[in-house]
Amino acid sequence: MPDSGTETGADRWTHPAAILVATDLSDLDRLMPFAFAQARETGARLILLHVLASSAVMPVDVVGMPYYDPAGALEFAAKALEPWCAEARLHGIACEALVREGHAAH
Repeated sequence: MPDSGTETGADRWTHPAAILVATDLSDLDRLMPFAFAQARETGARLILLHVLASSAVMPVDVVGMPYYDPAGALEFAAKALEPWCAEARLHGIACEALVREGHAAH
């Protein structure tokens, strides 16, 4: 039997330290009410994550890739996530927004 200072596997699932909200940005209105409710219930912090496909993994047709501004895309995504973090903080929920380039599964 674990002592009082040791978390069991079930405790980590029912009282996580962090909740990852992976988003394509189009689903935030639907996801965030659930994320806020779970964070309030468990005391977990929220990590909002959006992954942009890097130019190395973007499909290119025979004509070539259209103009793509990675810095602009990263800035747009960060600006889309920040109001949700601000709202979380208003409710006393720690929140961090991350935007990364790469393959979402990695």
